Amino acid sequence: MAKQATEIEYTESSFKLNEFSHTILDITVKFEVLKMKDSCFIWIGDNSNPLFSDLSFGIKSLYSPYPVATKILGTASTDTTSLTIAEKLCKKLKKPVYLSFNVPITSNYLLEEVEKRLNEEIEINCEIF
Repeated sequence: MAKQATEIEYTESSFKLNEFSHTILDITVKFEVLKMKDSCFIWIGDNSNPLFSDLSFGIKSLYSPYPVATKILGTASTDTTSLTIAEKLCKKLKKPVYLSFNVPITSNYLLEEVEKRLNEEIEINCEIF
């Protein structure tokens, strides 16, 4: 019995990847945004040391006007940075957000500037989120 060749139909991916960076206190912070159909994944890290050691997920709650977030990777008891940012972005973008924060926080200023730059990019290029 001869096997029939299966025809493969290729489609364009609905995932869109965008990158931008910002230098804060001599650290080049890189932002990578993966826009998906109904959610987005944002990786924030030190460009010179690109790690993936943290991941949180924020989603709208059915029982509260505020989003909820959970830590998927990393230690929630010692670092809640990605949890907090995921909740804020979920509320702002009105969609589920996966957020990986991999920048060593050496000062409150650094964290404030990272959030400020991310919010600026959302205002300027909201379509990439």
